[in-house]
Amino acid sequence: MKGKYGLTSSVLSIVGLLLFYASSFGENGALNIYFFLGVVAWITSVTIGIVAVKSKENGFLKFFGLSIISIVILGYGGIIVLMGMRGFGA
Repeated sequence: MKGKYGLTSSVLSIVGLLLFYASSFGENGALNIYFFLGVVAWITSVTIGIVAVKSKENGFLKFFGLSIISIVILGYGGIIVLMGMRGFGA
């Protein structure tokens, strides 16, 4: 699988994002199988992205998967901080 780490990382990060979105429609709350599959996809995507950066793969896709995950995590973190500043709805 030489030279395909960036593409694989990008695809897994998008799949993880879609699985997180699908987990919000579950009947068992937010912590269902789609949530955990999304976490596994993102962990695998980060690992493959780091391998792509270390192997000096050409192109921007090696950073694309890592940046998608970072933006989503920062977005959720920002929401939690804003909710905390407002008192979590109290």
